[in-house]
Amino acid sequence: PAFTEVYEAQGERGARRWEDFLRKVRSSHEVQQRINERPELLEPFAGRPEKELAHVMERLIFCGRYSAKVGTSMDMALDTASKGLQSAAETAAKLAPGKIKMVLANAKFGDEHSACRVEAFPYRPSVSAGPGAPIIE
Repeated sequence: PAFTEVYEAQGERGARRWEDFLRKVRSSHEVQQRINERPELLEPFAGRPEKELAHVMERLIFCGRYSAKVGTSMDMALDTASKGLQSAAETAAKLAPGKIKMVLANAKFGDEHSACRVEAFPYRPSVSAGPGAPIIE
């Protein structure tokens, strides 16, 4: 299944290096299989609407796949993603049913933004903002 997944995504040319590719990014099949072996990851979301469950699965698969790039174990990535999704759901439930108000403001990149990047793993922003840079918050 892993080779087929790479072939379908990368085509014949890209699939020639499928083993190299899978050292950097795990296959969706491999991650899905691990999630199936660990039902406790999904237990906190039991009874949630189908659309929300689909989002949970997408996020777990994303984190399980791309955490390989930085050498994080799949289980650690899945645990972190599941806890983050639980926290986000709890926060949304406290603030308002279905809507969270946002306020945008000019700011400077500071320690709190650096800490947020660490907690957002495996997401890595593609912007070059760093300490002291002007940002929209």
